[in-house]
Amino acid sequence: MTIDETILSNCSTGEPDCLLSNRKVQKILSKNPSTRLLNYERGENVFKEGKPIVGFYIICEGVVKEVSYRSIGNQITLKIFKVGDILTSDAFFFDEGRYQTRAQALSEVDVLFIDRSVFPELMKVAGKKIGMKLAKNMRYLRKNLEFSSCPVLKKIAYWLTKLLPNSSNRFTVSNKELADIVGCSHVTVSRKLSRLADENLIEKKGKEITVPDKAKLKEAAVNRGFC
Repeated sequence: MTIDETILSNCSTGEPDCLLSNRKVQKILSKNPSTRLLNYERGENVFKEGKPIVGFYIICEGVVKEVSYRSIGNQITLKIFKVGDILTSDAFFFDEGRYQTRAQALSEVDVLFIDRSVFPELMKVAGKKIGMKLAKNMRYLRKNLEFSSCPVLKKIAYWLTKLLPNSSNRFTVSNKELADIVGCSHVTVSRKLSRLADENLIEKKGKEITVPDKAKLKEAAVNRGFC
């Protein structure tokens, strides 16, 4: 059963940057039977560690927090997601099969679930808007937490591949700007970039980063053994 475009429009926050205010996005989602509205009571988990990653969510009403998993010690709140935010996990972008974190409703919450398979089509019609939303998430999501050196290095390699223009192998970004996107300190970014340079995956001069082999860096960004 598909969702009517009017219902999707009603989920929109009314803000220009809300993904659901885009008519093309509404058309794509209304045609997809996997798209559905879900409701969670306060304290319920939208997703939790160990569960399969089958898609992502847009918050239509309420507030959700994402917290770290218990095995690293005390749980830490990584980010608070509000109306209009895209709720997902870093693991989604690394093609990992299961969540490593937990998202819990802080109030009664309505979310729009979108199947993972729809993401590429959405990127074609609203890639810039989605990218800005996700980059905003990343600025805060891991500010006070690094699970290990391996995921941080993978995340940096991943975002370098995303920031790199299609028509060039060179671009400019400061360590602070990259740290805001990845969600770690600029000191950590500096250290990890040096590691990438030592492995001849990048060349760095000041703020300018050159990628000699895009395919090789992309492989490093998705290779689970890269640490």
